[in-house]
Amino acid sequence: MRRPVWIDGRLAWPLVIAISYLSALVIIFDFSWRILVMPFFALVLAAAVFGVSGAILIAVLILRNKKAQRTTSS
Repeated sequence: MRRPVWIDGRLAWPLVIAISYLSALVIIFDFSWRILVMPFFALVLAAAVFGVSGAILIAVLILRNKKAQRTTSS
């Protein structure tokens, strides 16, 4: 079983990827806030839609990869 936060004295890859993804979303949101002229709540809604769809895409890719690994190791 893999530990999701700490492995052998360092951060686990899933946590590092999540932190990187959230950092990128914050930077993109800030850039959009400064460049685009739109209401704040519309921008928050658009950021939430992109964030959730990205998280779902990442989850699907991870699950697909795990399924492929299970079929090849059997």
